[in-house]
Amino acid sequence: MTTATLLARWWSGVFVVALLAVAAATSSCSSGNSSSPTAPTPTPTPTRIISLSGNTIGDELAFGDVQVGTSATETLTISNSGNSTLTWSIPGSGAGVFTASPTSGAVAAGGSTSVTMTFTPTAVISYVVTLTVTSDATTSFLNTLNLIALTGTGT
Repeated sequence: MTTATLLARWWSGVFVVALLAVAAATSSCSSGNSSSPTAPTPTPTPTRIISLSGNTIGDELAFGDVQVGTSATETLTISNSGNSTLTWSIPGSGAGVFTASPTSGAVAAGGSTSVTMTFTPTAVISYVVTLTVTSDATTSFLNTLNLIALTGTGT
């Protein structure tokens, strides 16, 4: 045997031993025996994104003509397209002729809630009031103070 043949056999034996060692290490890692740390899953930043909707295009609650001394109701929908619970409140209903029930609450992430708005006109006139809904929305100042028009006419 030549030196080259002996060297080739020795080198291939080292190579095979190295491959077996790598295969054993890979096998123990993939079988759950590894003690190496795993990267933590990042926690998403909480968001609360409020939107209001009424019964007309343009985010308005229109009650139409209502006889003085009687009442009409419409539904205001408060939605939260964020990933954490939104809290909201209606500090005042406006002009004494519009009332809300309930006046505060919470909306789960991706959910919505209904608020019953009641219009009870006290005179034969048209009423236009801007309703403010405050919240802990996270997106911007404009989204923490939401407005919707309430309209109705006493007849």
